[in-house]
Formats: sequence, structure tokens, C-alpha cells
Amino acid sequence: MTTEELLKLKTDYSAWFEPGDEMNLSEVADDVTKLVDELLVTRAERDAAEARALKAATELTNTWPRSDLMRLIRDVDDILHGMNPTTMPGAINWGDLGAREVQIVWTQDYTWHYRVIIEEADPVNPALHDAVLAGLTASDWVGIEIETAW
Repeated sequence: MTTEELLKLKTDYSAWFEPGDEMNLSEVADDVTKLVDELLVTRAERDAAEARALKAATELTNTWPRSDLMRLIRDVDDILHGMNPTTMPGAINWGDLGAREVQIVWTQDYTWHYRVIIEEADPVNPALHDAVLAGLTASDWVGIEIETAW
């Protein structure tokens, strides 16, 4: 029921009774009013709790350990700068190549992982992806997704 329907219920309780009912309409009205008031308070408390939970989730996301994210970017850049351009196939702009973004990816099964966006490389370069992932694994990073873009 909506809040408006509940408030209407507080004043329209007489429709529940047939003429000649022996119940004390005044007592029933008081009981209904109390119950509706309690329900409205409970709904307000629930809404406040949901708002607090949303705020907490937002704050958690906004205060993600930035040092981890910065270390991941630094590690990816170190791996990229340590590569030999003559042995890495594919179209790569070595002058501007670097990790430009880290995303936190939440999946529908309530797991998450990091996605690193490397700019200035062919979006379809499995050799570069594999080399970066191998370097990250050696640095104890697991479950990292690599994406390259121009």
C-alpha cells in the first residue's frame, strides 16, 4: 500500500463494517490509527536504513584503496617500458604507450576484478595482452583484465 492509501485507511475504516455490527467503531478506529502510524514509522525507518546503506556503498567505492590502483598503474607502466619494441608484434605507439585508466568491474555474481586500459596500442594485440598479464602475475597481481585502445 502506498502512504496515501494508508492515510486514507485511517479515516475510511467505517467501510469495513456492515450496519448492525456490534464492534465499537471508536476502538477499532483507534487500533487502525495506531497500526497505520506504526507502519508509517517502520517504512520511514526502512527508507532511512536503505539510504544509509546506499551512502555507505558509495563511500566504500569512492574510498577504494587508491594506493592499490596507483601501484597497479605503475606496475603496468613499468612492464610496458621494459618491453623491447623490436620483438613485440602489432601496431603500438611506443612513445605514448601507457596505462591510462583502472576500472573496478563488479560482476552479476557479486565478484569483482580490475580492468586496466592501456592506450596507444592496437585493441586486438594478444601478444601485448599476454606479456602484460605475465608481468602482472610475476608481481602477484591476479584476475586483471587488460584492454588496449588507441
